[in-house]
Amino acid sequence: MKKLKRFLISKLNGFDLPNPPKIKKWEIKKDDKICILAPHADDEVIGCGGLLAKYGNQCDIILLTDGAFNGDENIQKIREDEFTKVMNFLKIENFSFMRAKDTQLVEAYDLFEKIDFSKYNYVIMPHPFDPHKDHVVPQAFFKKLKNK
Repeated sequence: MKKLKRFLISKLNGFDLPNPPKIKKWEIKKDDKICILAPHADDEVIGCGGLLAKYGNQCDIILLTDGAFNGDENIQKIREDEFTKVMNFLKIENFSFMRAKDTQLVEAYDLFEKIDFSKYNYVIMPHPFDPHKDHVVPQAFFKKLKNK
């Protein structure tokens, strides 16, 4: 039944869902660097709030979409300002904006190739079974990267 559900979700989104890796315990050291890929503002806190509270000074966060659902530039500015305030509150020094169009992250697939992931010990992104079409793209990118 799970395989059928994954198949149907992948067909609805228009691309294959990746197979999740086996889970192993993390042992984050003081000099480890962590990259958090957040498709939308708030995904970094909802998904990694505890990690940010404990290891925030070791994290770089990349906000992937512009937050301007339907192209509203005012909403984009408001969401980026809110995101910046949250990063300042959490004392996250390294964060950036990729600014792919909201709900169309798959169209900005080439922007992922410009990110240097080699300096990170951990790269964190939405769970591979999360069916939101913007949340699946980072997993699909890493699946492609791994197969190169």
